[in-house]
This record gives sequence, structure tokens and C-alpha cells, in this order.
Amino acid sequence: MVTSKRIPIKHLCTLKPIDFIKILKYIKLYDRGVISTRNHEITQKMDGFNFKFGIGENKKLFIETAHSGLVWKPLLSKTFYDKFGRVSPIMHAFDDVFIELLKNEKLIEYLTLFPRSIKIFTELFYKPLAKEEDSKLRLVNIPYGSEVFKKKINFALITMCDKDGNEEQYFKDMFFYNLMDLFNNSLENIYFFQTKINEESFKDIDISTEIEYILKYINRIENFEKILSSRKHCDINAKNEIKNDILFFQNELTKLLLLNYTNESEYEGIVFKTRNYSFKVVSNNFLTKKEKYKDDFK
Repeated sequence: MVTSKRIPIKHLCTLKPIDFIKILKYIKLYDRGVISTRNHEITQKMDGFNFKFGIGENKKLFIETAHSGLVWKPLLSKTFYDKFGRVSPIMHAFDDVFIELLKNEKLIEYLTLFPRSIKIFTELFYKPLAKEEDSKLRLVNIPYGSEVFKKKINFALITMCDKDGNEEQYFKDMFFYNLMDLFNNSLENIYFFQTKINEESFKDIDISTEIEYILKYINRIENFEKILSSRKHCDINAKNEIKNDILFFQNELTKLLLLNYTNESEYEGIVFKTRNYSFKVVSNNFLTKKEKYKDDFK
């Protein structure tokens, strides 16, 4: 089992212009200009702690965090210290979660039934570290209600990979459904949930008019791609002008997608994923709170 490299999902408004145009052309060609839950895997971006766990080739349980590689024993609180020599409460939390997972033999037995080594990617919501805010609980920036903080340890299931880091796309949905169905009622302190957005919350949105407008814009520019890739001083002004214009389109599309999502609660953002690309859009509320709470866990 290899340690996962952090490959963040790019914001729609920070995509390179060429990549943005490629996505629009794909949506026009294969999806007839429509973004929907049928042609995209659309999920809510959760604001918890990055946490992975799974079963290695030795059939033993491991965890992995943003602060560590693979960990086979709950010793993070004795290994990671801040600049003042103190142990972070997050490390204690990770150790506690690891111990809780190890205690549940039936869960480990189920994980080992899978024919290959697996790693499950989650966002962890650890209730003891959460702070009360407006009758809800906030772990990082966004407060959530009991739909997230049902038990002491709550896992938002994101994806699962094999030992080489390849996504188990075909097995993921069934595996996650079984985790929730078999263990949510039987485990005292652990709760699993998914973050898929359904068609009632995100209705089909036709952006074909916007795509045509943007494609007409770039078609009017001679040597569009050549200018964007140029390092010549004589192309700087034209290059910056194109980038600014494309950024305007990216920001407008971001607004459209956020407005199309029906959700009365606060949320971090939305992730859009296909086999060919992925991107996310982030709510303004999250950006405001991220700045407000940026020093909470330093």
C-alpha cells in the first residue's frame, strides 16, 4: 500500500483557460451542454479532517492523515509535536479514531473480505473537537447539524482506491452502501455517510448558451492557444487580456452552478466529476469563514 499523494481538486475559477475550454467542449459534445447528476458525479465538498483508513496486504488495519504516511499503530500523539513541543489535539483525535476502528472486529472482518488491499478516503468529523455555533457543531469552518454529527466519530465517504492508488470506481458505491447498511446501526461510536447530491437538490442545468458564447469569443482570437502558451514579451498584453476575459466566464459559471444547488444549510462547495475531468466550486460563505477561523488549529 502506497502513501497517497495529495492531488487537490481544482477550483473552476482557477483552471487554466485551456483546461476550462476543454471541459466546456466536452460538455457540449458529449452532454449536449447540460450538467446533471446523470452525466456527472456531483457531491457536496465537506469541511472536516482529511482521513483515510483501510486494509493492507498484510490484512491489517492502517490509517493515513494529512500529517502522516501510513500508520499501523495508534501512536500519532506520541510522534507529532508543534513548534512549542506540544501534541496537537488533532493527533489525539486520530489515535482515538484508530483505536475505535481497531475495537470493531466485525468491521475489520468486512474490510478484509475485499479481494484486494483497499484504502478508503473520508472527511472525518470528530465530535469531541467540534465547537458549538448557532445550535450546530463546527469542526473546521462550516457548522453542521445532526445529519453529520450523529455519533462521536463520523465519516463522510469520498472514494476508495487499491494498493497502487487506482480508484475502485466499480466497487465504490456498493462497498459504501454496505458499510452504511451493515454498521451504522450496530456501531456505537462510528457513523458512515455519503455526500452525493441528488437530482432534487441539483436539477439539470443547460449551459449550452454560455458555452456557445465563450467558444465564439475564443474563435474570434487568432492563435488563441499559441498566445496563451507564449512566453514572448510581445504577447504579454494579449495573453493577460484573454486570461482576464476567461476568468470572468469562469466566475459567472461558478455563480450559476452554486445558484442551481438547493441547500438551505451552509456548505463548503460542490464537486463535479467525470472520468475525464473534475473541478469544484466553493461557496462565498465558506471563503468568508475560512478567513475568520484560519488560526483555530494552529
